[in-house]
Amino acid sequence: MRHLGMMLAILFALSTARAYEQPANANKAQFALVNGYNACGAPNTNLLANGAGACAPPVASGACAFDNDGSGKVIFKKIGSAAQGTEDLLMTAVAQGLNDSCEGLSLWFQLSFRLSTNDCPLGSCTEVDIVDQHFTSAACVVEAGKCKIKTTINTAIPGYEFIASGKNSGIQILACGLHSSASSLFNPADLSCGVLLR
Repeated sequence: MRHLGMMLAILFALSTARAYEQPANANKAQFALVNGYNACGAPNTNLLANGAGACAPPVASGACAFDNDGSGKVIFKKIGSAAQGTEDLLMTAVAQGLNDSCEGLSLWFQLSFRLSTNDCPLGSCTEVDIVDQHFTSAACVVEAGKCKIKTTINTAIPGYEFIASGKNSGIQILACGLHSSASSLFNPADLSCGVLLR
């Protein structure tokens, strides 16, 4: 009976190791940017729609925010060639209609993600989550309410390779946005990837 249990455990381990697969195409992801707000830790009211606990008023997560006519987006796009070992993730952010508090501030990518890949000694694996990574070396300065960033994930932090080329790497975006130089690094992004329902 003990041998049967060991055999089943080995078979399960082998089947799990072979279970890593990715779709044929997932070359691009695009997100709108919305103003970021801190999490509600001590509710003092409720939503009318469903009674869920809430905090009033909302507290902005940073100094920089969109005006009512502002907009922005973040785009992630695969570039390069696996065959040539040049695969990378192009990261582009565009924001306009930023409020006066943003003027002259630096904005940079803040990104949380989970990487699953074939780049491990035992074959496929999932890396420990990267949480609130700040790409401060690839920043823009807000001028006339506008800001644009274009960088890659492997060049945004010089000397550090986040993603190995040609290793069937799947990136799950857990959170993304733009963080300002006026906000604490421990705060959520000033401008967060999201959706607005009016």
